[in-house]
Amino acid sequence: MALLELSNIEFNYSDKELYKAVNLKLNPGEHAVLVGSNGSGKTTILNLIAGELKPDKGSIIWEPHVTYSYLDQQLKVTQNIPCYSYLYGVYQDLFEKEAQMEKLYEQAASGEENMEKLLDRAMRIGKKK
Repeated sequence: MALLELSNIEFNYSDKELYKAVNLKLNPGEHAVLVGSNGSGKTTILNLIAGELKPDKGSIIWEPHVTYSYLDQQLKVTQNIPCYSYLYGVYQDLFEKEAQMEKLYEQAASGEENMEKLLDRAMRIGKKK
């Protein structure tokens, strides 16, 4: 089953037809890139996929277990905050997982405990949602 499926998407801005009969499937293990000139609708399709906009027709279906992040190009952020502080706040859970995994990797490298068990624990941390 597709991770993401767009079926017969249509979207208009007032009198301007932007999308007509758009279909897309993104399967596990695949990657996609949006390329186009300014004003061609790249941000609009991302906003449709992220649920920020609703299509005029068609459907957008995410596989239930899929999670995603989307950083809006017009993001409003406090001006006096460093970029790394913002990202650490937004992705704190991922940085915590990374720290736990790094600790397990260091223990595995030291030879103090069973390396395979430690690497297995690190792998399970990485797969947690």
